Amino acid sequence: RSTDLINWSYVGVAIEGFNENGSAPSDNNPITESNELYEIYQLMTQLSGWNNNWTLWAPTVVEAAGGGYWLYASWTADFGSPRSIIFQCYSESITGPYELVHTDNDDPAVIVYSHDGGGSYPNAIDPFIYYDEDGAMYLAYGSFSNGIYCVELDPETGLREDGMTVEQLSSTADKDARYGTHLLANRDTEGPTISYHEGVEISSYDGTGTYDASASTYEDRYYLMT
Repeated sequence: RSTDLINWSYVGVAIEGFNENGSAPSDNNPITESNELYEIYQLMTQLSGWNNNWTLWAPTVVEAAGGGYWLYASWTADFGSPRSIIFQCYSESITGPYELVHTDNDDPAVIVYSHDGGGSYPNAIDPFIYYDEDGAMYLAYGSFSNGIYCVELDPETGLREDGMTVEQLSSTADKDARYGTHLLANRDTEGPTISYHEGVEISSYDGTGTYDASASTYEDRYYLMT
């Protein structure tokens, strides 16, 4: 927490059971059903290359519809692995603790499940939430594994707009539907941030001669930063 963006104080663990002193899961130290992310862990252990990785990545937090906060984070099979899960948690307080959300059919709130592997398939890491000018909600994500993607979310629940179940997300079919829209086909990028700006000046002025503002046009634009 900070009041001046210079001096910071530690608040606490966002998701209970995941902290700097936690022990990585193993055959001798399995995650139990009492762990907040037990259901996500069960999906993680099914991934090829699962290496008992105990690290959650790149969280993003936004205000939830109706109050409270949604936290989106990713869990990766191993460092540098293209097999990951982005999931959603909720808390009434911005500082947590956050609890795993469940869908109407009692599925854990999995947003993207990148179990196919790298290459032409995306990696479900680095979630970022953004909205269009009409209030539609999206999650951008992706990495070195085939670039940046986005999926549409329901702004009332923060879950996938298409309602795909964990069973559907776990299948090898419907790749385009499971992973969403391909925003940037560059394998050397990650960590997307998208911002919307209204009335951006589009000028033909090249820095020489006299600047003429009347020659400019103005457009509403989205900017993708990676």
